[in-house]
Amino acid sequence: MPSLIAKKKVKNKSAEHEQLIEPVVQTGLSDDSDGRNIDDVRELFYALSDKIRLKIIKLLTENEEICVCKFQEIFKLPQPNLSFHLSILRKAKLVKTRKKGTWTFYKLNKENFIINILFSTIKNMSDDDKNNQNENENCLKNLLCDAE
Repeated sequence: MPSLIAKKKVKNKSAEHEQLIEPVVQTGLSDDSDGRNIDDVRELFYALSDKIRLKIIKLLTENEEICVCKFQEIFKLPQPNLSFHLSILRKAKLVKTRKKGTWTFYKLNKENFIINILFSTIKNMSDDDKNNQNENENCLKNLLCDAE
């Protein structure tokens, strides 16, 4: 039976690649210096693998801070579903929160190295669904919520 694992040729390029990638992994995935492992990477990719979560991050690239109530207006999701998506982004350390009364405000975690690398890519993403894009823009015109 043929092997399913391809053998890699070791070249200097491989060592160069590891030298370039290692600082990204070490700096960007976890705030604590001991916790950089495969689970950090998995959480990051999982957080970025969903269209709604990518749209949340995109909205946050365009706005300093957004209240959870505005996300509810924009995405028209039940509160538990929206909370699920936001908790995944928090767990991956892609967003930070601030509480004011009963409301929670979200902003990008600009201390996260991955956010800094992907910022311009995410900001320039286009939404395939033009109807939702227009609707989102209307919701975002008034970003103030009851807590402000």
